Amino acid sequence: MTRRDRGKNNQIELHEKAERQTDESVRVDEGGPQNSILELENAKRALKRVRDELELRMREQAAVAQISQRALSTADLSALLQEACTLVAQTIGVEFCKVLELLPAGQVLRLRAGVGWKEGLIGRATVGAGVDSQAGYTLLCGKPVIVEDLRTETRFSGPPLLGEHGIVSGISVIIAGRDRPFGVLGAHTAARRSFSEHEVHLLEAVANVLSGATEHRRAESWLRKLIDTTQDAVVSIDRGARIVLFNAAAEKMFAYTAAEVTGQKVNILMAEPYASDHDNYIARYERTGERRAIGTIRTVMGRRNRGEIFPIELSVTEIDESNSDVRYGAFIRDISDKAQLQAQLVEKARLAAIDETTAKLAHEIANPLNGMAMSIQLLERRLTEFADETIKLTLKRISNEVSRLKTLLSEFRTLSARETYDFRPTQLAEIAEEICSMEREKYVSKGIRLEVEVQSGLPLVLADRAKIKQLLLNLCKNAEEAMVDGGTLTIRAQESGGNVIVELRDTGVGIAKGIDIFEPFKTTKASGTGLGLVIGRQIVSRHNGSLSYISEPGKGTSFFLTLPAYSPS
Repeated sequence: MTRRDRGKNNQIELHEKAERQTDESVRVDEGGPQNSILELENAKRALKRVRDELELRMREQAAVAQISQRALSTADLSALLQEACTLVAQTIGVEFCKVLELLPAGQVLRLRAGVGWKEGLIGRATVGAGVDSQAGYTLLCGKPVIVEDLRTETRFSGPPLLGEHGIVSGISVIIAGRDRPFGVLGAHTAARRSFSEHEVHLLEAVANVLSGATEHRRAESWLRKLIDTTQDAVVSIDRGARIVLFNAAAEKMFAYTAAEVTGQKVNILMAEPYASDHDNYIARYERTGERRAIGTIRTVMGRRNRGEIFPIELSVTEIDESNSDVRYGAFIRDISDKAQLQAQLVEKARLAAIDETTAKLAHEIANPLNGMAMSIQLLERRLTEFADETIKLTLKRISNEVSRLKTLLSEFRTLSARETYDFRPTQLAEIAEEICSMEREKYVSKGIRLEVEVQSGLPLVLADRAKIKQLLLNLCKNAEEAMVDGGTLTIRAQESGGNVIVELRDTGVGIAKGIDIFEPFKTTKASGTGLGLVIGRQIVSRHNGSLSYISEPGKGTSFFLTLPAYSPS
């Protein structure tokens, strides 16, 4: 039977008791009119007492219901404790009510909330947690303690807090906790008073509500501290896939503040194709229960504020459906360093496998190519006067192909060579500005608008200036060739998460899906060798950095060069 049902039954019993007493009082007995009048008056007084008791019981039940509702609707524990004290004092008619919180050492209770106490005491006044106080004695005996006259009390001594306010009578009950009591709820009067069993039950009921609320807040506080201090990003979303929680690690990882992303669709943190597929995945899971990410750890690609793509490990969990604010939670780990290290190991293994044969192979190929080139030149000279146009065109095509093979061989040698690097503190923004100065006129002539955005106070990086410049020039050349009808090339440099990031964004044709442009000999250009970006990534690897890109066919491509910021220490 619920508390509400028991209260309803109590009300019915009181009504029936009042009706019986009224019926008995109106009977006229053989004693005559005088006795009948006296009995009628007694019955009226009895009825009033019953009605007063009924009204008190109803007020007590309403008070418990009200504080229970407030415990569910407010996150402010201090406000809840203060409201509970006010409600108890009003309901049972006492001048003083208090919540004493047991401090961590377990020796002292602090006045956390209350009514009737002198100004400035709440939050500061303390009492002992032993037999020198009614509250301490309550904790020790583990049950409600009623004091009718503190002046004659022998079980414990009265603390100064009660004595200074002239308190004589009172009730104290424990506010329980999971591992230890939260504290004590007390109600007191300055006049001698006897407290009823129902009033004790009221305090116990309110204390039970406060116990649940304090434990819930403690759990929330512990969870919040855990979320705020963990090194993994923690992101929670509602049923509409809108972000409702974004911890400090997530702010650092994605370069957004919590205020910027709260209420936004979580898709903004995802690279393609995950961003486009996410809503359909959620809808399918809600409809069918088919799991793909929930309950597993997956490696996918995340997207930072400025569009940089980076690898993450993602673990998603489903939150209890009764919580309408949070539907799914995710723990996210940036594995850029791990992925970069793995890529470096693969790269080293690959180079080690081809290094021993490259020099010999290049030599064997280079000699015939040089001979072929010289032979073609001699033929062109000798056949100038005699050969027809068809023969001349054929020789020209052969010459072009030999030149292309020599270029490919040169880049292949570069790829496999053990080059030396001259690492020095370098300002990437200066390199970007030099390139812009060198290439601006050429871009203008081809209808390409150049935009440069450099964050002020950009930190240095430890780099080989010449090789980074070579890489950026190659990326700019690729962007230029992708915008055959003109467009916009944006070069942006900024700091993010202890790194310096240079982004080159074009509005060209983009890169078709399914093509790995970092694969050797893979190219989207008619005359490309397919080794330029491979060499570029090798340069970045030697700098302990990363080179990534995002592209949308028909709309353009963005490359991201990320190098760790230089710290002299």
